[in-house]
Amino acid sequence: MVEPPLKNIRHIIALLLSVLVTSLCLITVPPGSAASAETAIIWSQGQVQIVLSPGGSATVDLTFTSSIDLQNVVFEAVPAIAGFLSFQPAGFSNVPADTQQLVHISARAPSGTPFGTYKGTVHLRLGSRTLPQTLNVTVDVWRNFTDSGTGVTLKYPDFGRPSQIELQTVAANIKRLDIEVFSQADNAFVTQIGVTLVTNTNRLSLSDWFEQNVDVGSGALFLAGVFARTTLNGADALELVAPMPNIYLAKNGPVSNIYALSLSADTIFYIKQSQVNELDLLGYSVSAQEELQRTIMENITVP
Repeated sequence: MVEPPLKNIRHIIALLLSVLVTSLCLITVPPGSAASAETAIIWSQGQVQIVLSPGGSATVDLTFTSSIDLQNVVFEAVPAIAGFLSFQPAGFSNVPADTQQLVHISARAPSGTPFGTYKGTVHLRLGSRTLPQTLNVTVDVWRNFTDSGTGVTLKYPDFGRPSQIELQTVAANIKRLDIEVFSQADNAFVTQIGVTLVTNTNRLSLSDWFEQNVDVGSGALFLAGVFARTTLNGADALELVAPMPNIYLAKNGPVSNIYALSLSADTIFYIKQSQVNELDLLGYSVSAQEELQRTIMENITVP
């Protein structure tokens, strides 16, 4: 007996579906996609902050490691920061597992770049896929100021208002660069932050100068762990890392968050907020104000 044509068609469709399902099960994962899911990239820094002025440049060196062997990976930045960054090398033909790889990041802000903060990420690209562990990068484009008399160069934010730097002579061996921003309430320029420059006449170490001028011979702030030694661009520095004792504040008043010694050892420099500053009105939280001071100190050049 001959089967009806409709029944034959059903058999053929069922057979085709069976072949199709089997074929899908046999398709292999495209090369590299498994690596994307399984690879762990560890950067030597969780995030990078770069401060530039229009027409200026800076460099950052860091390393990364991969948990597995990789081939033919390249560095790639998201569009928001890609115009600022270049990488040396641009990629690696071979990355052995668990082996540090050095990358040199060059950053440049073209002339005319608007002041502001640009945030994005850098990742490793493997073919058409990107590895998920990214490096967070912030590029701050700030104003640049150089004082011809002291030779000091510093960068500071635009603040979104008119601003200026005023050089004050505090004493024969002490000068201060005041970062002033126009106050709408006062209808005048108001100091927000000051960077003080002290001639290190006796060429003291930073610790000795600190004990003679801030910790006044007792060493109590060191012993209490209030200040800790660190470095700023290779220069010796002391940074506030714990709350100041009330007994000290009552007797001596506020202190700087960071003190540093120039690489030449000719100058001690430190930063303080003005007691009448308007940084909160300019959008800076308390923690952001502390970070702002540190970033200014990290990007100052003192002869």
